[in-house]
Amino acid sequence: MERKTIGLIILGVLLLIFIGSYFHRRVQFSKTCRSSVAQAMISEVSIDSTLVRWILTGSDFTSRRKPILSRQRRRRDPFQPPFTKSTKSVSNLQTIRLRLEGIVARGGTRKAIISGKTYSLGDWILGKKIVEIGSDYVILQSSNSKRILSLFN
Repeated sequence: MERKTIGLIILGVLLLIFIGSYFHRRVQFSKTCRSSVAQAMISEVSIDSTLVRWILTGSDFTSRRKPILSRQRRRRDPFQPPFTKSTKSVSNLQTIRLRLEGIVARGGTRKAIISGKTYSLGDWILGKKIVEIGSDYVILQSSNSKRILSLFN
């Protein structure tokens, strides 16, 4: 046999010995913990259920960690800046409702996604008419006021 082949065989045998000893130690530890937990439960010692599950299954606490992104964070609109404390008043409900979420351009026409609905040039929203759709803004106009919605605020 070649020297390289013999080296690979020796490396494989050492790897198998290492893996076997690791699992053997883990099984012995698990058995001793299980018997200790059983004795503690028989003598009516109160043990946290999470700890009992951990000992009986032999798993580690890394599987119990919270996900990096919570459910609330995953549901957040990716086009909005990160959460900040709101200082908006309840009386200014119209300001809260109108939020520019995106702009879609196809052909020569643009459509704005405002508060989850798609609007075109000339459409009306809460008594205001869309008079211009830019690359990152929308201008709304009513009889006495003009309002600019921007993607980044």
